[in-house]
Amino acid sequence: MTITRRRFLHGAMGAGASVLLGCSGEPAKPTFRGVVPFTNSGPRTPVNTPLDEGLDGRLYTSVESLAPDAMIVPSEYFFIRTRCPATLDLTNPWSIDLAGLVDQPVQLALDDLLANVRPMGVHLVECAGNDNLGAFRLISAAEW
Repeated sequence: MTITRRRFLHGAMGAGASVLLGCSGEPAKPTFRGVVPFTNSGPRTPVNTPLDEGLDGRLYTSVESLAPDAMIVPSEYFFIRTRCPATLDLTNPWSIDLAGLVDQPVQLALDDLLANVRPMGVHLVECAGNDNLGAFRLISAAEW
């Protein structure tokens, strides 16, 4: 019997979702397992302070300040992997152009999107480039 790649991936995704959802359709409640101290984690980088500009800009989160009952990172300290370029004019309103494979091209202003905002729960986000050099501080959890 041959299992096709599509069928394998479909089954793997279903299995992964059932583990994440606890097989009941409800998200599994996170469980705090303890603290693992970082040893020899490279140079100490300043935390909770924006560093550099543009593509080299970073903000490393102070993971040491987190506690089992306080795992949410305040918005102002959520990690930043790349800061906005100095050439970006932040005084102009932002918009999104939808074009291409759509029935009718449209331009959406930020205010158009805000009407659809709804709470999505707590999400943990980690930068794919999180590494020893930054002492693994490109990680944050926040309510979205």
